[in-house]
Amino acid sequence: MITNPSRIVFASTYPPVVCGIATYTASLVRNMPSDRVTVVAFDPDKYGAPLVPEHVPEERTRVIYALARPTIDPCDLMEAVKSIGCDDLGRTVLWFQYTEGIWPRLADLLKRMEDFPVYKAASLHSVHFQSPETQWGLRLSEYRTLQEILPRLDCATVFTRGARKAVQRAFPQHATRVMLLRHALEPGPTLPRDKTRRRLAGYLAQVRAAVRPLGSAQALLDALADPSCVFVGSFGFIQWDKGLQMAYMLRDALEEHLPTRRVVGLVMGSLRESHDRRNQDVLAQLEEAADGKDSFLVVVMPPDPVFRISFHAVDLNVFWPDSPTQSGRLAHAIGMGAVVLGRNIEGVGEDLREAGASVCRDFDELVGEAVRLLTDNTRVAAAKARAQKYVTTYSWANQGKRHLQLADAVVEAGSRQPIGTPVGPCLN
Repeated sequence: MITNPSRIVFASTYPPVVCGIATYTASLVRNMPSDRVTVVAFDPDKYGAPLVPEHVPEERTRVIYALARPTIDPCDLMEAVKSIGCDDLGRTVLWFQYTEGIWPRLADLLKRMEDFPVYKAASLHSVHFQSPETQWGLRLSEYRTLQEILPRLDCATVFTRGARKAVQRAFPQHATRVMLLRHALEPGPTLPRDKTRRRLAGYLAQVRAAVRPLGSAQALLDALADPSCVFVGSFGFIQWDKGLQMAYMLRDALEEHLPTRRVVGLVMGSLRESHDRRNQDVLAQLEEAADGKDSFLVVVMPPDPVFRISFHAVDLNVFWPDSPTQSGRLAHAIGMGAVVLGRNIEGVGEDLREAGASVCRDFDELVGEAVRLLTDNTRVAAAKARAQKYVTTYSWANQGKRHLQLADAVVEAGSRQPIGTPVGPCLN
């Protein structure tokens, strides 16, 4: 038993910033002990991203908003770490929630921090393992970044087995310090679908102007109130590689296969990186496809509680990304006990298989599986039972404990040393 446990300071985006990693970090931290875990976050007023309205601030003893892009001074970062209550830096793990978009200069920052008396870890949120760009399945840009940061980290974690294998094969000299920590899930309330639909409808009634086409909000609310309507949903940021359009394509195909049932397609989310022309084009395509009768678009990112129940409010959730790693949206859907099916690609395919959900190679297989799920209740029940076991294993509380176990192992091993035998059943 460790008598002097380690401490973790996450360096990350954090609410009220609207960002998947901000939500991920907040959910993780809220399920970890406050005396061992704190956060140094980016200043939301200077980060340049949308903010959650009416956000309730965290306690100042738990989160300090001290970071500002593009350049972060390592001395300022360490002062922030100390100010949040970390006196014993020798047992502190500074843990970056890493993507290129959030930390474009992490390699330089780590290089300037080499002599600082604190352990350094990173959760690598965007690692591919099926890319043709390198022999290991990593993208070339990822390989080059990892080449710079791995020698300066005491530990790195990835979310999928495929990503771990790719990184370890590419960098065998660092293999013992690369660990698997799957994306955590939050078990959702056991509510019948009609209640979650009413909750979603209640929110949509407040944001009628966000429903496309304009003036079709009441038609959408009427469809949600009709228990005979089958809803195919896809939710999340409107971005060129998310594949949200598949909800409409699947709806059209199901209408042909199930002529006696009304099938409705629903896409909901906000435009991400509006300066990117590709994202603007996707929004235009979604708006054109939304007919206000059987296909609807809601251009808004709902508050987190509404976002989560949305997955349960529809009959089928389709995940068909073009360039995925792991998916926080998928984790939300599985946690809510929603019926999910998706593309057999990268981390999305691995997570679907791990959760016992439907994995499809192409569109025809997707349509066939969707028909089976909508016409065979025993198939749905079996899938939900498998998912429940997965949710229990990888709950936020359990994954929080595994972060702490890993931090203890890093500190006990010493700087840049092999961590040794992974601790906990989900660290391998």
